Amino acid sequence: MRYKVAFLLIAIIFLAGQIGIAQEITFSAGVDRTQVSLNEQIVLTIQVSGNVQNIPQPQLPALKNFNVYASGRTQNFSFVNGQTSYAASFNYVLIPTSTGQLTIEPAEITLEGKTYRTNPIN
Repeated sequence: MRYKVAFLLIAIIFLAGQIGIAQEITFSAGVDRTQVSLNEQIVLTIQVSGNVQNIPQPQLPALKNFNVYASGRTQNFSFVNGQTSYAASFNYVLIPTSTGQLTIEPAEITLEGKTYRTNPIN
């Protein structure tokens, strides 16, 4: 009887620890190059990953110095050692409409009540 109680307590502690493990959500943005001429294009990729199933479309900043074209979305799901992970990449083609040093301001996404922002890109 004692062994059953001890086993049950160990199992409860283990499961509580597994449930309490929260996978952090990552949200980042990057470009395929940082120097471009007028009428050339940059590919902006925004990536979201973590233990969240429904990943919404990120909100792009006002990109007033670029023509912006959505270029697709890819998704990935993995289940390893009892941990679920989701990832999505959103691709955009940006064509500059002016010269000089331009900045892509942070994109935003809200997941599980928390807002995440990317870093600005020069």
